[in-house]
Amino acid sequence: MALPAEVRVKISSEDAGSIAIAEVSVRSLPPRDLIEQMLGLTGKDLGRLREILKRGSFVSGESRLRWEPFEIQAAELGLLLATFPDPDPSRSFEPAGCFHALLLARRDRLDIPRKVGAKRRFLRRRDFWDALMELGLAAAYVEYSYKLRCDRYRVRIDLSQLAKLQSAAALLPYRKLREKVKGSAFETAEFFVGRLPR
Repeated sequence: MALPAEVRVKISSEDAGSIAIAEVSVRSLPPRDLIEQMLGLTGKDLGRLREILKRGSFVSGESRLRWEPFEIQAAELGLLLATFPDPDPSRSFEPAGCFHALLLARRDRLDIPRKVGAKRRFLRRRDFWDALMELGLAAAYVEYSYKLRCDRYRVRIDLSQLAKLQSAAALLPYRKLREKVKGSAFETAEFFVGRLPR
């Protein structure tokens, strides 16, 4: 059976309790968009994807997606999957493509979007994002995130790197963020990098 041009998808919240009535929205999605939402969980596993499409339901984050079940031939699905990027551990970290950083400690998690980290304080030539990107150069490839459409990198933060980050916190224009960076013993940094044309 060929892929339909569009799939009518009902989207409801998984958080709705047994008594509460979940609000349902209906959207028509191209099959590629529906499959892209599954890739974060399944990867390019033809068997699992075919099974989910045939079942007609899938949970993505806090949402349940339901549609009229359909079957697709493995060859046709394979052609569609070839249009998505593959993980590529040979890709080195590219600061220019990095749009988000995540600092992690045992109990702390600090998300830093590029526009926040790259905002400069008055009369400063550097910004905190510069310090994060220097740290990113030591990061190792982890995976391609289909959900975020980017490559993910990770580095363990040693004491000297932590000291540099805490010192660079003075470059942040937001007081609460400065205090958070200075007061947390971050152990790991993750970087999310969109693919730039080669």
